[in-house]
Amino acid sequence: MNLLTKATIQLIISLLTAAVIFTYFYPWLYNQINHITERGEDIDETIDFVNSLIMFFVLYILASIIIGLLIGIIFLKKRKK
Repeated sequence: MNLLTKATIQLIISLLTAAVIFTYFYPWLYNQINHITERGEDIDETIDFVNSLIMFFVLYILASIIIGLLIGIIFLKKRKK
């Protein structure tokens, strides 16, 4: 398998994992903690899975751009020395 295929598979798996955690585990965990602390109302447990996937895809793209820019800036600063 080439590097691009591996990276694509890793991206898909990480997106699916993050979306599943956000869609199913986070509301359940929040509600469990909320029952103990009684600080607010419970979260509605009907978070759309596709919207979660899109949200994490956009966040991954933004994080990749920011990290790429930071690495580029650091590389250019080291190169000037």
